[in-house]
Amino acid sequence: MKTIDAIVLGRAAKHLWREMRKRRYVLMNPASSAYMILPHLYLSREVRSQIVMEEIAEGREVWTEMPTTIDGQETKIPACRRWGAILLGERMIVLDQYPLQELKSINLSPPDAGRTDGILALAKPITAERKIIAKYRVTSTSGTRISFAPVQRQHPLGDGTVTDLADIHVNLNDKLREDFGNMNVGDEKEFSLTVTVLVGYQMSPASANGATQRQNGADS
Repeated sequence: MKTIDAIVLGRAAKHLWREMRKRRYVLMNPASSAYMILPHLYLSREVRSQIVMEEIAEGREVWTEMPTTIDGQETKIPACRRWGAILLGERMIVLDQYPLQELKSINLSPPDAGRTDGILALAKPITAERKIIAKYRVTSTSGTRISFAPVQRQHPLGDGTVTDLADIHVNLNDKLREDFGNMNVGDEKEFSLTVTVLVGYQMSPASANGATQRQNGADS
């Protein structure tokens, strides 16, 4: 049964079985009928976040575009409808309810958004480098150039965030032709990459004082 569930339900199967084991001593229903509802058990946001990351790492097509409005502006965002997750920037947000059928609006700006934007304009972004291994697929080849696109555009960083991967274009010389070998469109290859991600902002004392003075002036 577990083998069949692993094929049909994918990465979610082991998490659903763990949830079912919590209920095996609740004798409200016969086991035969209780196991029928296993695919429909509610999973927590933390567990669903882990499932999404596992499916991304497996190379599955997790995200589809979903229309919504952000602060009144119509847009489309990547959404994992099955597990009720959305991508905002590089941050994945898992919603309470799933599957996700519709997302009418998202409000990000606080009432004093104008002030917040002014403060962030003075802040210094803090970045960090992460080393990742990602699978790419050949999209075009010629005698002097080979192009790759990521198999999964959004790559998980292991801390609940993801980063968008860019296409790779390589101008070939004799050494690179030997390294790549005979690659055709559709072939896949793993690359070791260093990506730069935004981890926060840092205010300098001068900027912080200037922002405070402007806020005080606006409040007076």
